[in-house]
Amino acid sequence: MPASIQHGRSANHTLRIVCPNGHLGFAPIKTGSFRIGCHCEPDLICADSGSCDVGPVPLGADISSSPLQWQVDDLETMLLASRRLGVPMIVGSAGDTGSNSRVDLFVGIIRDLARKHGLARLRVGYFYSEVGKDALRRRIMARDEITGLDGRPPLDLATLDATEGVVAMAGIHPYIKLLDQGADVIVGGRSSDCAIFAAPAIRRGFPEGLAYFYGKVLECASFCAEPYAGKESVLGEITMDDIKITALLPEQRCTIASVAGHAMYERANPFYEHFLGGHIDMSQCRYEQYDECTVRVTAPKYIPASELRVKLEGSGKIGDAMSASSVCATLTRSRTSISSRPGRGSRSSNASATAATDCISRSTAATPFSATASR
Repeated sequence: MPASIQHGRSANHTLRIVCPNGHLGFAPIKTGSFRIGCHCEPDLICADSGSCDVGPVPLGADISSSPLQWQVDDLETMLLASRRLGVPMIVGSAGDTGSNSRVDLFVGIIRDLARKHGLARLRVGYFYSEVGKDALRRRIMARDEITGLDGRPPLDLATLDATEGVVAMAGIHPYIKLLDQGADVIVGGRSSDCAIFAAPAIRRGFPEGLAYFYGKVLECASFCAEPYAGKESVLGEITMDDIKITALLPEQRCTIASVAGHAMYERANPFYEHFLGGHIDMSQCRYEQYDECTVRVTAPKYIPASELRVKLEGSGKIGDAMSASSVCATLTRSRTSISSRPGRGSRSSNASATAATDCISRSTAATPFSATASR
């Protein structure tokens, strides 16, 4: 076991997160490295379940690309571990796309698993990320431009009419709200990958630059380690001064090259990571080999945005194929919206919702953009 794990936490004020899978449900969690992570005193277990890599069909058809049984198995592995350890569990961008129906699917699976295993009463929080087309239409008609990303034209009525569903990429806000309300399990709609991990760190008072970098490196699990081994667990630890990322599969190592390479991939500018509320500048990051399997990172810088702008993802059918589009909209501050009964995944709602069963009590949160209550 790496020295960083053997010797316990590296500072008095730390937060440890185990990430067991870089795309929950898409390929099964490897339980060996996950068990090691669960013995490392994690404060949370978090995983992203969404990706644009699956293409436009799942969002447009409102389905998952991941097999249902793999989704159930991964959620079961995470849920049982989180309850045994007594730590929160967070899953973002539920069911590959983060649409309302995928959130409902995951909440239903958690409910069924809680009953199956006779778990003690737990609090489950979730939020929706879908944006109603009528709301977008009103903005376009009012000449409130919804800007295209990376030089693409603004969203127009013809594109909107051809779009089946739209999701907004949430930031840290709904996750923090649900943690404040005592949620044991959080199922998120479409979200920024790094926000799933940054939210609990920022809530605990850690610097935003470190927190968002923490999420950027953790979100794909063992992709930040070498040699390549998909879906293995990694452990992250954040302090007020640094973050440390440890490979948990004994045959893997986090190295300066593997961590820095993962931080820079999939972007036009390798030094910037954008999300709702700003971006991080990684150009001055320092990477150190902390021990054989662990890399220490310092000096990412958080740059707040002058206004809140959220990425919208949409998909619609064109002939016999699906087409995807991405645009950016300016946000307004929202009220908290509460449903009196579980939401049913309506395409017209992007509100928070509540769930209650014999094993699950209610917890609610609103996305940081305008929301209405689910009925």
